[in-house]
Amino acid sequence: MVPLILHHLGQATYGLYATLTSLVGYFGLLTFGSSLAVPRYVAEHAARGDRDALGTFVSTYLAAHLAVALAGALAAMGLAPLLAQLLGVPADIQPLVIPAFRLVAVGWALGLTAGLHQSLLTGLGEVQLASLANSARTLLNLAAVAAALLSGGGLTALLIAQSLASLVGSIGLWLLVRSRHPEIPVALGRARVATLRATGKNAGYYFLMQVAALTVMGTDNIVIGAFVGVAAVAPYAVMFQLWAMTLAVLWSGADVLLPFFTRWQAQGDRATLTDSYLLATKTVFAGSVLAAVIVGVFGISLVRRWVGPTLEVDPRLPWVFAAMFLTATPIHMASLLLSALGRHRAPAIGGAAEAVLNLTLSLILVRPLGVLGVALGTLGSGLLTNAWIAPRTACRELGIPVLDYLRRVVGHAVVPGTAAGATAWLVAARAAPGSATELAGIALVAAVFLLLFWRLGLSPDDRHILTIKR
Repeated sequence: MVPLILHHLGQATYGLYATLTSLVGYFGLLTFGSSLAVPRYVAEHAARGDRDALGTFVSTYLAAHLAVALAGALAAMGLAPLLAQLLGVPADIQPLVIPAFRLVAVGWALGLTAGLHQSLLTGLGEVQLASLANSARTLLNLAAVAAALLSGGGLTALLIAQSLASLVGSIGLWLLVRSRHPEIPVALGRARVATLRATGKNAGYYFLMQVAALTVMGTDNIVIGAFVGVAAVAPYAVMFQLWAMTLAVLWSGADVLLPFFTRWQAQGDRATLTDSYLLATKTVFAGSVLAAVIVGVFGISLVRRWVGPTLEVDPRLPWVFAAMFLTATPIHMASLLLSALGRHRAPAIGGAAEAVLNLTLSLILVRPLGVLGVALGTLGSGLLTNAWIAPRTACRELGIPVLDYLRRVVGHAVVPGTAAGATAWLVAARAAPGSATELAGIALVAAVFLLLFWRLGLSPDDRHILTIKR
């Protein structure tokens, strides 16, 4: 979708779109961490077979989401006029700022309950169905955007189409949940303030984790748009999208374990819990190492293949994102486990510290280094906080020595990563950027890594488990 939007809107308008989307993303904080709280509590109620408590919980959070959606949309109506003064927007697209921000907020509000229903399906153990539903929403959004732009529409038409797609997605998820689980009694009249209070303490730490994620994922575009200009957002946003989409693919297989982590904990099956966490983390981290090698060496070429040769990206930027692959995955996997177990206080506090440090470093570094400084601020904040806090807490919770964790998770990717890095360096030295030879070389790099990791990084039992799960 990024190449299509960038091509039809232009760099400055796309930068405005990315910045406004990041700003509206902060409205998600109004849900107070429900994206993490809902799967855990749903899994607990389902494990106990308490349909009445489950129905009250879902009804309460549905009512809360509807209230948050309305409050966020109304807030956006009033805040929109302030943005034109805060962002560095070229004069020719200045009139778009206010209506565009309001439309982005409306689209967010219309799609909010779809996320709740996906979390509900995840908590019920129907993770594959939730993933399919999310993919369907993504395809619907892509089709709506393509129809709006290919018919000659601009930013306003794009945002209207996305809002309609969000509404259809929310209605579709509601119908899917009701057809799959008619036994769960859901009605707004069943909503209870007491239920929100009962889940409030743990949800507070989930909220801190959500703040950290939104700050890390969304603040950079805002800082760049405010201090460098929205036109400079586009190169960073494209690079960020490449990084984020790769991580989403890598994490998707492991995220299905969240309700199972909760179930194994409730059943007292610590051996399965520990072994599954370590194998999942090892496998996903290995994928992150491969992604880091490819993005670091071939990042500029990949961006040009994706969005065209006209977008100028700082050649140092892909290496920063390559390093961020290696920090993001251990944080995510540890946070996934601790969220499932309800032991997420430490990573939540660490995430809050990361968020504050991220914003501080970005503001300090953006003036002397520009876009690169913002990226370095994001990388540095993770390294100094949750990159070690979250995994260390997970190790302590499961009784795993830290050195054993490093050996079993990080150590197995060293030889494959080194071999893949050497292969990538040889390919980059001999193949012309953008050529078919380079593309074949990237495939060779991946093959070298995967073969070595499969043979050296995984035990026979690991390979057997992964083959069965696949």
